[in-house]
Amino acid sequence: MSFLNKKVLAAAVGAMFASGAAVAAPLVVTPQYYAQEIVIPAAGLVPTAAPALSWKSGYNYSSGEVKYVRVELTGATFASALTTAPTVSNAGVAAGSVGAVNGLGTSVITFSVTSAGDITGTSDFNLPLANQIVIRSKGSVSVKVSLYDQASQAQAGGSTGLLQIGSYDETPFLSFVRSYAFANESGNTVVADVATPTTRYGNFLADTTTTPATTPVAGTLNNNLSIVIRPDVDPSRPGTQVALNAAGAPITLTDLFTAGSSIAVEGNFSAATAVTLGGTAPAQAAAGTPPTFPNRLTWTGLPTVIGGSLLYTVPGNRSIPASTFTATFTPVAAAGYEVAPLTLTTAGAIRRNGLELQAPFVQVPPAWTSRLVVTNTSSSTVACTITFLSEDGNTNYTGPSSVPCTIAPGTNVVDLQPIMTSFKDMSRRRGTIVVQAEATDAVGAGTIQGLLQIVNTQSNSITNHVMVRPGTN
Repeated sequence: MSFLNKKVLAAAVGAMFASGAAVAAPLVVTPQYYAQEIVIPAAGLVPTAAPALSWKSGYNYSSGEVKYVRVELTGATFASALTTAPTVSNAGVAAGSVGAVNGLGTSVITFSVTSAGDITGTSDFNLPLANQIVIRSKGSVSVKVSLYDQASQAQAGGSTGLLQIGSYDETPFLSFVRSYAFANESGNTVVADVATPTTRYGNFLADTTTTPATTPVAGTLNNNLSIVIRPDVDPSRPGTQVALNAAGAPITLTDLFTAGSSIAVEGNFSAATAVTLGGTAPAQAAAGTPPTFPNRLTWTGLPTVIGGSLLYTVPGNRSIPASTFTATFTPVAAAGYEVAPLTLTTAGAIRRNGLELQAPFVQVPPAWTSRLVVTNTSSSTVACTITFLSEDGNTNYTGPSSVPCTIAPGTNVVDLQPIMTSFKDMSRRRGTIVVQAEATDAVGAGTIQGLLQIVNTQSNSITNHVMVRPGTN
């Protein structure tokens, strides 16, 4: 191309840039993600698998013409020596020569480019970065390429002598991300069935139907409560992007952790006969008479050993309490890494499908009458149990702890006098009343409400208190 034609083309391209039009492909560099847990060595981290950088010349050189390239890093420096020098080619064939690289050991290098007559706007510049950059702190690493007329201008940077054609804005290409997580962060909510044949809330529903389970069913609180390498740290890119270890290979759990790492789960396991967390770790053991599980269970070992389904197995004759479960991963770091605990607040949950109404404080002073008023707006009669909880420390109650009942459609009135008068010390007739009804999801627990009514038989004054529905008011 003649000198005149080149300058005419450059002017035309410059006008396109001025109008906001893009004429050259952007910097090409594949983003990489290194594990946040890497301990940066004192001499800095040298990524052995850092990507190569390439860009289009954008500028058409005359034969023998010299320009100067400035490559600037943010968040890293160049190594003190390059194992592979930058190149420029046209369709894979050398199109020009690259001069000595200046600024090694700093964040900016510059070099001259002399055209052999074949450097066109579509010629390719390439600069490998593997083993050629040094990272001294964790953060984003980016690169910027600028083309200048003079060597001094390239060394100084800035706008003087800067050619818009052949220059590229800052482009991020390497960052640090957390590399591990719980495999399943949502957990499951399993249902303790009020209609269990032997004991209310004694079993889990076997499936999503309303048919009571006839044999003990294990509740799966979490399908996969294990620690895994995050499968895709950048979902915005096609394919899967896994964090890299210090050597530039995809990181593994054994890179990060030792066998002393553990997972602890906290919640109410009082109805369980067994609690397991998959893998090959020993099963947890209950203690005491009768044997019961503590509220916090811990499994120790590499995450690949202790991970798996969190199962809550019941005998079928113990009432399963509603509970939420949290999980904590306490890691022990392998050499060269620093790791942090993980807490999962939604490791799993148990809910009861029946209805519970509570009167937190019930008493029957002399000349007073206490009664429960329970309404049922459905068309079905619901079986229930009324349980009395005596005041803490009051051992003189001789009445039944619970009595069976039914809640028929309409208004149901239950006199509490027979229960509340079963005290040796009549001055301490007080406690808590709990009504548990077999109002399953299918029947509709929302159709039943209740209140406590206290009536003074001498003055006929009446006090009503709406009964508490745990979890709703």
